[in-house]
Amino acid sequence: MASHGRIHRATQEFLDLYSGAKIPSREELSANPITPEEVLQHNKASDCWVSHRGIVYNLTPYLEHHPAGVAPIEDYYGYDITAVTAAVHGFVQVEQIIAPLAIGVLKWEPRVPPEKKLKVETGVLRRRY
Repeated sequence: MASHGRIHRATQEFLDLYSGAKIPSREELSANPITPEEVLQHNKASDCWVSHRGIVYNLTPYLEHHPAGVAPIEDYYGYDITAVTAAVHGFVQVEQIIAPLAIGVLKWEPRVPPEKKLKVETGVLRRRY
């Protein structure tokens, strides 16, 4: 995958690693419906699934390439990241970056982390204390 303008080095490394990867079609993904409960079972850095706009992703291979590290996103392992990515990465085409990691479609309404009190500080999501 070619460079897309100004992309963080870590993200570009990920894109380069997955440049030849097959991106599953919507039809292929639809053949694998996944419940929010199943997504939630994959809530560790060593086994991290998330949902984003109705698609489920195995985000595990991407975690080491996230430009801000894992700390800002670890509370979202096993949950839906649609709202948080829109708030923090509104300018980033998240779906294009993680497309090769798509594994299925979300069967029902997504789960979001309970009572997250987050704010944006210098482009990085942090928990309020």
